Amino acid sequence: MLVFVFLAGTVMAQNTGNKQAQPDPVDSEELENFVAATNQAETIQQEAQKKIKTMVEEQDMEFQRFQQIMLSQQNPQAQNSVEMTEEEQETIQEIQPQMQKINQQNRQKFQSAIQENGLTLQRFQQILQAVQSNPELAQQFQKMKTEKAQMEDDDQMEEMEEENDG
Repeated sequence: MLVFVFLAGTVMAQNTGNKQAQPDPVDSEELENFVAATNQAETIQQEAQKKIKTMVEEQDMEFQRFQQIMLSQQNPQAQNSVEMTEEEQETIQEIQPQMQKINQQNRQKFQSAIQENGLTLQRFQQILQAVQSNPELAQQFQKMKTEKAQMEDDDQMEEMEEENDG
């Protein structure tokens, strides 16, 4: 679900003002494309998190502490709840331009992933809203996502077995 926050924020930023009252029904092919795009988005997000974690640790800051500070800054109700040292403030200021660059690259990669999977940004947003608001569709999405992950795991196991046999 965390990836939905990333996806929704990315897509909403691109499509402000393009809301429809009732999105078109989602067929199974579109849902499969949506699953593939969200899987790619998760991979993109994981790679970005690794890069950011490395940057933070290179600045001699614990990643968990960095996340705590960043979450407090993003939440208006918690903005002053986390005390930062001067050193932490300097580290955050130093890292932020690099993080913004990574986030911009991620948005571009994510948009490409959506298009590579046969969806437009607007249609992706409509499907996302439908999945979030329709429990039956959400269940179908989760089932497809689980099945796809299982198939990928099976493929990886076969590849490893072939490497060991060869």
